[in-house]
Amino acid sequence: MVLRGTVDDTRKAGPAKEAAIASACLFDNWSQQILDCIGEISSADVDRHVEQSDKCLAMLSTEQRAALDTKLTAWTTTYENESWMTAEDQRIANLPPDVPCTSIISITSVSSLVPAITQTGEERDFAALMRKAAVLRLCPTWSREARACIHDGSNVGACRGKLDATQQQVLAAKLAAQEAVMTRLAAAKAKPAATYDCKAVVAAHYSDAAWRGKAEPPKDPKATRAELTKLAADRKVMIAESRRLMLDACVKEAWPPTLRACELVEDDTICSQGTGRPYIRWGFPALGTIMKTGIPECDAYGLTLQALLACNQFPQSSKDAVKLSYDSIVQNANNPAVARQAATSCRQGDDAIKQALSAMGCVP
Repeated sequence: MVLRGTVDDTRKAGPAKEAAIASACLFDNWSQQILDCIGEISSADVDRHVEQSDKCLAMLSTEQRAALDTKLTAWTTTYENESWMTAEDQRIANLPPDVPCTSIISITSVSSLVPAITQTGEERDFAALMRKAAVLRLCPTWSREARACIHDGSNVGACRGKLDATQQQVLAAKLAAQEAVMTRLAAAKAKPAATYDCKAVVAAHYSDAAWRGKAEPPKDPKATRAELTKLAADRKVMIAESRRLMLDACVKEAWPPTLRACELVEDDTICSQGTGRPYIRWGFPALGTIMKTGIPECDAYGLTLQALLACNQFPQSSKDAVKLSYDSIVQNANNPAVARQAATSCRQGDDAIKQALSAMGCVP
């Protein structure tokens, strides 16, 4: 039978495969159109045999193809050296390549999106980086077809039609929100320069009101007055240190007007995207500031982390990653429900950092 194709075992596996196909044809009532299609395969070129067979099998109904696949999958179980490509196998084989987003989403590709980026100079660079960060976060949910479209040389705009309706709406909303951010930044920059110099930016970003409800001391009903007083004092030191770090960075790094305006009117989540940073630098507390939690294991972890931050042998990217991990653990440490879990995580992190410091020749 022409649908049998090539088999290794022509004496046993071949006839068994033919019988399975014949059984499916007979009991599942294949149409005359399918039979005629199969009858034409014998005159086709050998190189086109598989292509022609697939064309005929595509005429089967979903139920008929499933029945055939079940029979031939059972056949491959009996004859382990033989193989059969089911409809699902063919679907997967025909999928476009699974292209990673990081290899295709670039400033060039996102700049082509509608609406176009209308800013110029540093504002344009800021808007493009912010747009790239947003598209990179959305891209993993896009289909292989859409990502392959971009990879094959088309820009994101040309491939936008391959997204489903919801994905297109989410992308459009994100771009509109970013355009609104740029409008607010432009308005802030239109004011006198002194209103968004480094001191003004720090005063606004880390104002007393901005700290309300953030990095609060743990609510421990068993804590003594002296312990609560100490935690409150530690928090004041943490706030002052966050402000100092931000001011020093703004001055020493010579932040451009667009970044200063961003930190003045927006959350650092937005501003980090516009600078191409993969992390939030000016959270509550600032990256590089150790938060006191009142949990002994986490406070010990914080002290060890300070030693890591001071160790010149560690690259800055590694320090930032460890600090982010620490922040994620302790940010909810004042919640009694997670305090025990935080203590365990802090102890494990503390041990890991001490080993790394020792290996690097830094004293914890």
